[in-house]
Amino acid sequence: MKQIFYFLCVAILASLVISCGGDEEEEEPMNIPDPCEGISMLEGMVDINGEMLNLTEVNLTVFTDMGSNFYDYLVSGIDNGCSSTQSISFTIEVFDGARLGGDYPIVDEFAANRNTAQQVKLTLTQISDASEAISEPVSGNVTIVNNGNRSYDININALLDNGSPLTMSVSEQF
Repeated sequence: MKQIFYFLCVAILASLVISCGGDEEEEEPMNIPDPCEGISMLEGMVDINGEMLNLTEVNLTVFTDMGSNFYDYLVSGIDNGCSSTQSISFTIEVFDGARLGGDYPIVDEFAANRNTAQQVKLTLTQISDASEAISEPVSGNVTIVNNGNRSYDININALLDNGSPLTMSVSEQF
């Protein structure tokens, strides 16, 4: 009788272990969205203040007015985690027909004239909270090497209105 009782206890215990063992759910991997999904990036990089950013936009618009050629540049990059962007925009004014290239001092729009860099702006955007900060250089230089076919090497060394330095380096076809 003890053997039957022992056998029944073992059988019940075994069936409980087997039936409970199958209740474990497999954990599915967390589906974390890619923060860079949907962001269009170019092949090049831009160095802004020592941080290498993936290029997201390079744009050059050229127009002529009152005997001058105006070269409006926009260079934008995004960090590897796609959490912030940095954009630099500026205008170079040269005599109509003059070849673009050389060193251009950064001046404010009231002192703007030919062979200067004008309307220089650094825009920092935090994507997570949609905040934006715009700074403007108070002094410095924009150096442009014209490689032909709208290909330029651009370097900026400046001091921003908040006292911080600004450096930028990019080589790209616009």
